[in-house]
Amino acid sequence: MCVKCNATCVNCAYISTNCSLCTSTGNNSAFLYDDGTTYPKCLIICPAAFYSYVNGSTRLCNPCDLGCANCTNTSGNCSLCIASYGLINTTCYNPCPAGHFLHNSACDLCSTPCVECTGSDITCTVCEVTGSGKKYLYNNTCMSNCPIGYYNFDNTTVGPTVCLSCDFTCSACSINSTYCSTCSTSYYLFNSTCLLICPANYFPYAPTKTCIISSSVGVSLAMSISMTSSLN
Repeated sequence: MCVKCNATCVNCAYISTNCSLCTSTGNNSAFLYDDGTTYPKCLIICPAAFYSYVNGSTRLCNPCDLGCANCTNTSGNCSLCIASYGLINTTCYNPCPAGHFLHNSACDLCSTPCVECTGSDITCTVCEVTGSGKKYLYNNTCMSNCPIGYYNFDNTTVGPTVCLSCDFTCSACSINSTYCSTCSTSYYLFNSTCLLICPANYFPYAPTKTCIISSSVGVSLAMSISMTSSLN
């Protein structure tokens, strides 16, 4: 027997809603939707992640680009992204491009001097590595100079520029972890190195935490400094 197609269908087969062509005019005008899991059907409004496409009598629900939760007119004209994707203008990205971070389904810009960031615009992961704006990364912050106990590490032009910790013997260093300017407790400075025991012909001088040469001139100088310190 002949069974009438659904009002939204021009052509159907087997059942009234298994459509191959949709009504293109009037209140029942619809769009052919095929999600690949059931039979094609005609819908008045296309579902999320699909957009309405019209070409003459052809009316289709076409899929949006990967990552788009909603799009209009074309597959790449996105207005909303799915979870883990971020929107820039009308495109959804995963991950967000360099210089951006994912925030409320959008890829927002990192704040200067962050080159890359995560979680917020000022939680830096990479700093500017060259030029007058060069900074060093310390605890997700870009700094002009590293704090005491760290030294500025430059990896030429490829980055990253970061703050690296001084050796445990140093309380302050530069150039590298063992090029010390001041020493930790119980250590004495000798030729930019911190030692527990000063080398031969040198003695540890506590007021300056340095190894001083054990010559008569050196001893006299040390005694003079020591006496001046105690008088003050």
